[in-house]
Amino acid sequence: VKISIAGHTDTVGSDSYNYALGGRRADAVRQILIAQGVPASSVIVVSSGKNNLKVKTENNVKNADNRRARKLPDVKIKETDDKLQVSEPVDVKEMDAKVADTKEIKPTE
Repeated sequence: VKISIAGHTDTVGSDSYNYALGGRRADAVRQILIAQGVPASSVIVVSSGKNNLKVKTENNVKNADNRRARKLPDVKIKETDDKLQVSEPVDVKEMDAKVADTKEIKPTE
């Protein structure tokens, strides 16, 4: 089972800055999960940057609700008769990274 975490930002800053920040935010959650015993190989991190806002805002608007990490839907794939069957996503939950300053966290490889 793989756990996918997406990091998000608000709309303040450049696209490239926010993409990197979203990655650091998701990686902060990954580090918490690993510290709690989840195997590192089971956690995948991605960044949405300032895409997929929780609260729609104009560009360069600070919004704490948009600064988040969330667990992406689990997708179960089953192989039957040389076909792949994808189930409905399950267990979608918001996950807050409790990190004082995510800018200081370096993504892991």
